[in-house]
Amino acid sequence: MSKGLLFSRPIINYWLIFVFIIFSLTTTLWAVQQSSNANTLLKSKLESVKLVLEAIDFKDSGIEQQPKYSWALALLKQNEVAQVVIFEDKSEVKKIIIDEQWTVQVSSHNIDVDGYGIAVYLTTNPNWIYSIENGVFLVLLLSLFVIVAVVGSKWLQLQLAGVDILNQRCDKIIRGEYQQAIEQPKFSQPRIINNAISHLLRIYAEAKVEQGEFYEFIQNSTLIDRETGIGNRQFLENRLQLIQKDTVNQSHSALFILELDDIESPDSGFNSEEAMELLNTIIKVWKQLLSKHDNNLIARYSEHQLAVLLVQISNKDAQKVAEKLLRAASSVPLPRGKNTDNLFHIGGVYFNSTSSADVISECFAALKAAQLQGYNNWFMYDEGQLNHNLEQGSVRWRVLLENAVAKASFVIFGQEVFTVDGRVNHLECYVRLQQEQQLISAAHFIPMAKKCGQMAAIDKIVLEKAAQYLDCNPQAPALAVNLSSETLIANGFEQWLKNFLDNNRRVMHRLWFEFSELSWSLQFEQSETISRMILQAGGRCTMDGCGRQLLTPEGNIVNSISRVKLHRSLIRHIDKNPPQQLYVKSLIEQIKQLKLSVYAEGVEHANELSILKKLGVMGYQGILTSVPKRLG
Repeated sequence: MSKGLLFSRPIINYWLIFVFIIFSLTTTLWAVQQSSNANTLLKSKLESVKLVLEAIDFKDSGIEQQPKYSWALALLKQNEVAQVVIFEDKSEVKKIIIDEQWTVQVSSHNIDVDGYGIAVYLTTNPNWIYSIENGVFLVLLLSLFVIVAVVGSKWLQLQLAGVDILNQRCDKIIRGEYQQAIEQPKFSQPRIINNAISHLLRIYAEAKVEQGEFYEFIQNSTLIDRETGIGNRQFLENRLQLIQKDTVNQSHSALFILELDDIESPDSGFNSEEAMELLNTIIKVWKQLLSKHDNNLIARYSEHQLAVLLVQISNKDAQKVAEKLLRAASSVPLPRGKNTDNLFHIGGVYFNSTSSADVISECFAALKAAQLQGYNNWFMYDEGQLNHNLEQGSVRWRVLLENAVAKASFVIFGQEVFTVDGRVNHLECYVRLQQEQQLISAAHFIPMAKKCGQMAAIDKIVLEKAAQYLDCNPQAPALAVNLSSETLIANGFEQWLKNFLDNNRRVMHRLWFEFSELSWSLQFEQSETISRMILQAGGRCTMDGCGRQLLTPEGNIVNSISRVKLHRSLIRHIDKNPPQQLYVKSLIEQIKQLKLSVYAEGVEHANELSILKKLGVMGYQGILTSVPKRLG
């Protein structure tokens, strides 16, 4: 029997009953034995007293003062006799006082001596509690003991129950369930300790709220625009610098800047409140419009300027997006009488390797060109360095991707992910498309794969190859494979994944599934359902790209996620950017409150890694320590 079961409340009640029965039996036997001994002693004493009294002539007067009876008086006193009363025919004849200091008659015993009735009063009663004559008192005493024992047992039971409740509350605190523990139980004991715990939990809850407000203030003061809640100019420039330096996933991108021309001038008819409301409405409409583009960013570049950054997009699609952005902004309902014919102008640039400063400069030049054309308009510059593979026709891409899927012509690479102490934690999987002797990076074929509806098929092939690699290399680290948002909602994928998990349980503990922060937020319910399936099969789920969309971690991360990777745009040049350090620190602390480990993506310099370690990351990956290597 375990210690916890041995001392549980029901068992304790049985223990109390058992102890009470043993104690009662022992007490009764001891009382009977004492009563028997006392009766024997009393008889002996009364026999001695009777022999002494037979030697006294009761007709003599002044017996107490006569020397010849001094020995008799001494023997009577030795036998604890206080006084002797002689009766003849029930009438008191004589009283002999032996102990004058004893005034209270404790007990009397009647004996017959030479025809006289004699009442002997003893100063003590050796059987005053155990004698048969006082049996009623013994019964009452035992009854009182039973009552006290029952009441005491109930009281003790309540106390132990209170301690048990307090123990459960402390156990919740140890497990980190502070919200459940803050509810104060009614019968917790000891009460002073329970009240102290409640007080400390309230202080902790208030501190957490203040800490959250502080982190929110830090974020709003660094990379988030306070009035709109989207990224600010600094956040946009960080992303542009990242795209410029990303040698692993080189891709074409498009930047657009919308300007509300002279919106606060007297001619426009807008006041500051109406201008701010219009800006927020456009942001809301644009978010819905760009929800299909995974790698998108909306930022407030200046007071009346909004910027949109799209990664991994073709030139034709970028032009279509520019047209849709202008149409969406122009269709926003405005107060009656407002002049909107020449209010919205968009400048854009399509680029690949141009520096961030040049990209922004070209974008503003395009914006100026759009403004010179008059009325609501857009204009976009082309960098002129287009990749032929990206720009080839959709039909050609569709044929290429369909053949690649049919032949499984995809190669997986793995990049080592390290813990802060330098140990390899796992590998992150990258995919390349094999076209004859050429390997096409994911940045080039993924946009077209999404456009052609081939992402689910490609992700399935990658998962099969990853499972095969792990099965053939039992000593290899765990391998993390990314699932796209298109795959999560693809028809039949959930059933396919169930079969895949059942067939590959032997490697599931080393096969991790990564969800991007944006895809998780866009497909939250489906992501949660699939992640639970993965956990039940013994796999793990992680989230990468965290912080890119400035989403609140508590709103997107659930129990199925075990670790989070910060987006590479937050890591780039973090050693030279104190405001960015504050933002990342606040983000790390928020994620750690969810009891998740935090890793950093895209670490390229030792100084960046040094700062990240100080900020509290538990691991990192990037070209500083390793480059993707072909697997199998």
